[in-house]
Amino acid sequence: MEYINICQNRVISALWRCFHLFVLALLSALNLNAVYSQGLSQADTLNKKRAKTAIVVGASAYALASAWMYTSWYADSKRTNMHSFNDWNEWRNLDKYGHATTSQYQSYLAYRGARWIGYDEKRSLLIASGTAMLLQSTVEIMDGFSAEWGFSWSDMGFNVAGISLFAFQQAQWGEQRIRLKMSTQIKEYSNSPISSATGAMTTTLNGRADDLFGKPFYERLLKDYNQQTYWLSFNLHAFNRQSKVPAWLNVAIGVGANNMFGGFSNSWYEENDEYSVDHLIRHTQYYLAPDVDWTQIKTESWFIKSLFDLMSVIKFPLPGLRYDSQSGMKWLWIAY
Repeated sequence: MEYINICQNRVISALWRCFHLFVLALLSALNLNAVYSQGLSQADTLNKKRAKTAIVVGASAYALASAWMYTSWYADSKRTNMHSFNDWNEWRNLDKYGHATTSQYQSYLAYRGARWIGYDEKRSLLIASGTAMLLQSTVEIMDGFSAEWGFSWSDMGFNVAGISLFAFQQAQWGEQRIRLKMSTQIKEYSNSPISSATGAMTTTLNGRADDLFGKPFYERLLKDYNQQTYWLSFNLHAFNRQSKVPAWLNVAIGVGANNMFGGFSNSWYEENDEYSVDHLIRHTQYYLAPDVDWTQIKTESWFIKSLFDLMSVIKFPLPGLRYDSQSGMKWLWIAY
């Protein structure tokens, strides 16, 4: 059980680290766009002034993120030799989908920045892929030297998958026809008492969720894998330019999970007493719903363009279908 608790802490802290890297990348993109009134326009040739700005902003964001990660998660941890850690199927691999989503989006932002500076297509793709790999590898390498965690080959595999999805599309089609996205929602848990194995203590599912995911709603939105869904969003018009399907309309396939109150199982220890809610079946959920490709909505405003770029990683809430082994097929007015 101690191993399970370590795994839980590892995944939760990893999500926070990826999120902060993600936010810094977004702030960097906004900063770049705000430097010149041209916003997202590309330079025809290498613009040295833009290059210097990008280097300063990018290096500062990377340094701040790395320092934050070390002081927040690693400074008090015992250091060891580099080692790996097998976390496959932890949280039913939703964290892996998060790695791929973050990697594709970081690649996209870095590519836009490189094109804005004036690098050609080939060099921009290399910069984008390298930047995303650097950001994600930093997290994994720090994990690898920590006694509590370890380098995850499966995490790295999904990092590479997200970067490759971006690079292939940009090289083949010159655009992102398929985007990895995420969504999250508020989920409430029961306050009915749950007795420990000895009967000496009680807790609740809500209390367990507080311990795992945090009490504030914004922490739950970011940390609770029961609330998250990851999507493959396809732009239909991009695959058939002659169709009358609106250019902004996508169709998305999603995957989520439910009833997860631990990394690998629904049993845990508190004060040397065991709790178990194994009667709650952990299961994967599958979704099908329309989506919006914000980058296909035309606007002359650089600010709105920047905003649409930031929104392109979020699945827009629309009606859809959900299937899982517990409730079968179900219509949802909001598939999110």
